[in-house]
Amino acid sequence: MALQGITNCAKITDDFLLFDEVFPAHLLGIHQMLRRCCDHGMTLNKDNLFVAAPCVDFSGYTLIRDCISVDVDK
Repeated sequence: MALQGITNCAKITDDFLLFDEVFPAHLLGIHQMLRRCCDHGMTLNKDNLFVAAPCVDFSGYTLIRDCISVDVDK
């Protein structure tokens, strides 16, 4: 519920992903997400926080711009 309404935010259990086409929009989404986490007393694991990453493993998938594949390590 804390992240509801944030544009381009996908949430699965306790993991979530922000994605955007342009960097300024991505920064705005990150700011909104961090503010909501702070306002709701949510803590984040710095080892699992990636900003503007070109490739990310998320919920059993590897996500690369314009490509989604199954994460073979899962």
